[in-house]
Amino acid sequence: GEENQLWRDFRAACDAVFERRANVQRAAHAELETNLETRQGLCAEAEGLAVSDHPPERLAALTQALERRWRETEGLAIPRQAAGALVRRWRVARAGIDDRRQALQSQLRRRLIDQVAAHGAQCARLEKAALWPDETASTYAAETAAALPIIDDPRIAARLAARLEAAQAALVDPARREDLRGAVPGNDARRRQLCLEIEVAAGVESPRELAQERMALQVSRLAGHMVAGEDDSLRDTDTLMIEWHLCGPATPSPDLEARVTRALGVLAPEVRPSAPTEAPANPVGEHPG
Repeated sequence: GEENQLWRDFRAACDAVFERRANVQRAAHAELETNLETRQGLCAEAEGLAVSDHPPERLAALTQALERRWRETEGLAIPRQAAGALVRRWRVARAGIDDRRQALQSQLRRRLIDQVAAHGAQCARLEKAALWPDETASTYAAETAAALPIIDDPRIAARLAARLEAAQAALVDPARREDLRGAVPGNDARRRQLCLEIEVAAGVESPRELAQERMALQVSRLAGHMVAGEDDSLRDTDTLMIEWHLCGPATPSPDLEARVTRALGVLAPEVRPSAPTEAPANPVGEHPG
């Protein structure tokens, strides 16, 4: 009887050991699964950000916070067989966020260019009416900026407002008209320079007579990129296009417009300059009537 009791006590002690080991294993497994769910949740958040419509700045801030949380969980133990797939999922989602942010930034740049182009076209019509009046001048004079889109960039909006005000004043004030006329040669030179810069950014040919000027521009541009670490030629071109539309009164030049259109067709097909202005009825230096 004593031997049997000892055997029962021994078996009970062994069962207790095995039960404790099983409990430890279950707890460890539960912890692994909890950690895996935590990190999978971060992947799901990243995947959600990759298809979100947050503004680029907001998206960048949310991404930074999410990356910090991901790094904080990197020390958590997870099932070994799930580790590889989890890391791949995170990397794909993280790359998707970057792609989404770049796409949103591109959309904002496209929208800003469209806004500036609309305002620039309105200003150009008023400038034409002031400098080269015809029977439609009164119609141009009656137009307002009420139907134009709101410019997202306050600095650019202020420049366009100043251009519009100058054109409207020139319609009724001879002195302001002469001021406007005096700006034409400088704007002509500025538009020629912008056209050449856009061609360089797009990598398309320029007229042969501009070979030396183009070479100097390329050297200057390369030096600037080396200093600033800039390699986004599309962003350069966006800025150039905005400056193109911000230019004040200039002599209509179909050849110049065609060159810009061709360059943008290579670099960014969805971007187009404003339609060429009709040739003036009178030379810039002359004032009808």
